[in-house]
Order: sequence, then structure tokens, then C-alpha cells
Amino acid sequence: MSHPERVADRRTLLALPGVPLVFAASSLVRLSYATLVLSLLLTVQTATGSYAVAGTALGAYGVTGFAMPLKSRFLDRRGARRVLPWMSVGFTVAVLSLTRTSSPVLCCAAAVAAGVAAPPVGPTVRAAWARLTPRPPARQRAYALDAVVESALFAVGPVVASATVVTLGPAGALAVTAGTHVLGSVLMSRSPLLTRVAVSAATTARPSRTRNLLGPLTRPGFAVLLLFTFGTGLANDPLEVAVVARGQEGSAATAGLLLAVLSVSAAVAGLAWGHVVGRWSPLRRASDWTVLAVLATVTALAAVVAAFGSGPVLLVVALVVVGSASAPLAVVAYTAADRLGGQDGGSEATSWVNAATNLGASLGTAGAGLLVESGGSANAFRAAAVVAGVAGAGAWVRRAQDRRRGV
Repeated sequence: MSHPERVADRRTLLALPGVPLVFAASSLVRLSYATLVLSLLLTVQTATGSYAVAGTALGAYGVTGFAMPLKSRFLDRRGARRVLPWMSVGFTVAVLSLTRTSSPVLCCAAAVAAGVAAPPVGPTVRAAWARLTPRPPARQRAYALDAVVESALFAVGPVVASATVVTLGPAGALAVTAGTHVLGSVLMSRSPLLTRVAVSAATTARPSRTRNLLGPLTRPGFAVLLLFTFGTGLANDPLEVAVVARGQEGSAATAGLLLAVLSVSAAVAGLAWGHVVGRWSPLRRASDWTVLAVLATVTALAAVVAAFGSGPVLLVVALVVVGSASAPLAVVAYTAADRLGGQDGGSEATSWVNAATNLGASLGTAGAGLLVESGGSANAFRAAAVVAGVAGAGAWVRRAQDRRRGV
């Protein structure tokens, strides 16, 4: 078989040998994560009779997401063939144990165990795409396709979970989630392509074992990238809360339609980005920091329009712009993480981006609720505009510094 880097120059990503299996298997695992939230919440609530306990268990599961970079580093060094099956077994046992207990303490402990064991599938798949696409434009096309599929799965997941709960009950839905996860993880770990990628990444990681335990955080510019992605996460979730609040000023159906505008815009933009990157010369010549700065600035301006504009048309236009900027921003951030993290195709660098974004999003959601209660949806839109503007300004400063250094 030809070396994957040579093949990647001649064929589209999905035509590469072994890619369809990895893509399908990782989609199953991601779907299990997308159905887990509702299934877990309703299973614990039914067992304990308390939404407070259920919410606490779900929150405990979510907090463990900050362990993703460490799990990714371990997977990079040991390889997917060894690590993924054991992580999957741990996750599945913890999830299924939730169907066998009504103790609040045990429910929360099982949720924590599930979160700790959950395989870092997104970073692992992006590591495979990085190894297959050494050229940045091709890599961004791969990341864009990956982002669109992941977003679609997380949009469909709650619907699938709801239908399964109606059919089989909450515990049955949670069992289906566990089964989907096991099937996807086993297929994924057995793929020759993913095994080959993981072994290569582990080999390149060996000389760095004596480095600082912070890993890519010690690389120049990487911490700045994480601050940027933390800021964009902090800005984007207040936007979503503000959209719901603004929509409910009309009706609940309006809120759902406005959120759909955000989601559809992001999906379309992700597909479009994968098409134009590498083909449009100004974009091909632009640095990662330039693109990130532009996208964050555009997001800030759109949030300003949403905050101060009157009428539904301006709001929809602003949301289309915000959604259209979000998918390319994530793609370029992952590409920059690969470059700055010095991982040579490992998954740890992009998992740090995930962790920083999720932390910002969690804090942003909490803050947005307070802002909406104190002054309406416009307050949350204004806050999002300020935070996105600061993130954009930071990216412009970093770009100027790189230019002075000749980077």
C-alpha cells in the first residue's frame, strides 16, 4: 500500500484506504456521547427521584472533560490498539452501573468514572487526519469535514436518545448508548489505519518523555492559542443563551428556530471552508493567527448587531454570520494547535484546544444566565461581543509579534 501521505495528495480524504472504517466507527462513538446526556440524566432521575441528583451526576461527568489532554497523551504514547478497548470497557461498565443503583453517591461516582474512562475520540481522529494530510490546506479540509459530521451527530443525538427512551425506557436507552459505544470503539481500535497512525505518533513522542509534564503548553505560542480558544468559548455560549432568551421573548418555537439558524450556518460554513481552503490564494497565504483574528472580529461585530439591532431580520443575519464563523474558527484553531504543539500528528495538542474551549463555554453559559436575568438578552449579546473582540485583538497582537520575528 502507498504511504498515506502520498495517497493524500492524490485522492479525497474519504477515498483513502482505511478511512471509511475509521470515519464510521468514530461516528458511532461520537453518537454514543451525543445520546449519553439525556439518557444519563433521565436514568439517574428515575432511579433517585431527583433532578438535583441527576443534574449533579451529569455535571460530575462533564467536569472530567478536563482530563482529556492527559488521556490523549497516554493514547499517543501507547497506541489506539492497546488503549481504546480498555478505555471503552471502563466507560461501558461505569455507564451500565448507573442502571443498577439508586444511591445518589454511587450515581455520581459512576458518572465520574465514565467521564474519566471516556476515550478521547475527537482528538484521536484528528490525529489520524493530521498524519494523512501533511499539507495545511488538505488538513483543514479534513478537519472541516470532521467538524461538520461531529456537529451533525451532536444535533441528532438528543433526538435519537428521546426516541430510545420512549421505546425502551431511560435505562434501556443508556444500555443502547453503551452498546453503540463498544461497537464503535472496537471497530475503531481494530482499524489498521488508526493503529498505524497511533504507533507513528507514539514513536515520535518517546524522545519527549523527559519534557515538562505540561507537554505542548511549554511550546512557544501554544498557551496564547489556548487563551484565544478559551475566549471564543467564553463568547460563543453567551450567544447561544442570548439567542434562546431573545427567541422566548416571542415563543419557544422561535428560540428553537434561531438556534437552528446557528447550527445550519455552522454546518454549511464548515463544508464551504473545506471546499475553498487551499484554492483561494488570499486564504492560502494568510497565517493562522490572521484568520483567527478575522473570524473572532467578525463574531464580535455580529454580536454587536444582534445586541443593538432591531427587528428579526437583523438578528437572523447576525446569527448566520456568527454560525458561519464558528466552524472555520474551530478548524483553524486545531490546525494551529498541530503546528504550535509540535505533536507530529499526536492527539494531545488538539485535546488542549477542546479543554480550553469547553472551560470557556461552561463559564460563559453560567455568566450569560446572570446577564440575561439582570438586563435581558441584549446584555448577553454585548458581553459576547466584548469577549470575542478581546480575543480577536489578542490574535492580531500575536500576528504582529510573529511578523516582527519573521515567523
